[in-house]
Amino acid sequence: MIDQSARRGYAMLLVVVFIALVNLFLVLSYKQLATAIRIETLRRTTEQHDQTIEALAAGVALLETGTPTESPSTYAFPAAPAVSTTDITFEYQEDHAEGGEIWLVTATPSAVPAANDLPETFSPPPPPPPP
Repeated sequence: MIDQSARRGYAMLLVVVFIALVNLFLVLSYKQLATAIRIETLRRTTEQHDQTIEALAAGVALLETGTPTESPSTYAFPAAPAVSTTDITFEYQEDHAEGGEIWLVTATPSAVPAANDLPETFSPPPPPPPP
C-alpha cells in the first residue's frame, strides 16, 4: 500500500495559489478601472466647467441688450445633450457709492432646468423722459 500522508496538503496549496492569482487579477484590473474612472471624472468636470463659462458669457452678452424685467430672474441655458443644464440668474444690486447699477450674473449647473428659457434679447430700457 502507498503511504497517503506524503500527498496531503497539495489541494490546500492549489487553493492558496488560486486565491493569490485571483487577487492579483483583481488588483491589476482595479488599477485600470480606477484610472478610467479618474479620466472620465476629469472629462465630465471639464465639460461642466466649459459649459458654465459659456453660460456666463451668454448671460453677460444678453445683459448688454437690455435689462431683465424682474430681479432676480433665472433662465435655463441650452446645453449639449450629454451635459447637465446650466441656470443663469440675473440679480440687480444698487451701487450706493457710485450711484449706478450693478447686475450680478450667476451660472449654476442644475439637474432640473429653470422654467424660463434664455431669451434672444432683453427689451431695451425705455428712453428717459424729456426734461
